[in-house]
Amino acid sequence: MMRTLKIYLSVVCTLLLLSGCQEDADPILPHTEFILPDAEGLTKITQIIDTTYNTAGPLVEKYFKQEIQRGTEKDLTGRDIRLIDVYRSEDIYGTDFQWELNRVWSQYIEERSDSYYFAERTEENKRIQILKFPVYPGIQWDGNRYNSDQSQIYTYTHLDTMVTVQGHIYDHCVVVLREETRTSISDILDYEIYAPNVGLIKKYNRTKIFNGSNFEFNPDLSRVYVEEIVVHD
Repeated sequence: MMRTLKIYLSVVCTLLLLSGCQEDADPILPHTEFILPDAEGLTKITQIIDTTYNTAGPLVEKYFKQEIQRGTEKDLTGRDIRLIDVYRSEDIYGTDFQWELNRVWSQYIEERSDSYYFAERTEENKRIQILKFPVYPGIQWDGNRYNSDQSQIYTYTHLDTMVTVQGHIYDHCVVVLREETRTSISDILDYEIYAPNVGLIKKYNRTKIFNGSNFEFNPDLSRVYVEEIVVHD
């Protein structure tokens, strides 16, 4: 009788553990499906501080960027891509923006599938897979797979975090780590933060290279780029 009771309790405990594992399993967080809005007329303004270097030191460029999503058109593969008009206003105008059309980019989100699908952006003729869906912690992908230079493995580090940008709090943010390297010749940190129904709210890229014969700083290959959202629809 005692042996039967022990076996019964063991089975019950095992079932409870399995049940707990299922309940604690990471589901797809609903807000992650809305971190890249895609609709005609959506507008977003960001502030950019772009620091490059020469032998005399840092060169800092500040300006504002406005993105306006407009209609779609077919690309060379027959896909309907979203066109994005990109405007620039110099920092000297502050928030009294003086917009000038600067370039046209595009965005494309694959149809949802049972396994996974991607969102991509084409900027400066460079096609990047910026997001992978569904969003899971630790999932990895090669964001640079369509370009001739080396691969770049992206991963999600945070799926539901609160972030403050330009004094505004954004909830349920998703963080994409694009690169993090610390060696004797490279100091690189590159990440993007997305908020539901807003899209990209912050982009940070610090690339400092020390590849001289005595590990001297290489200004030609170094840059610090910070982009933060100011206004959105």
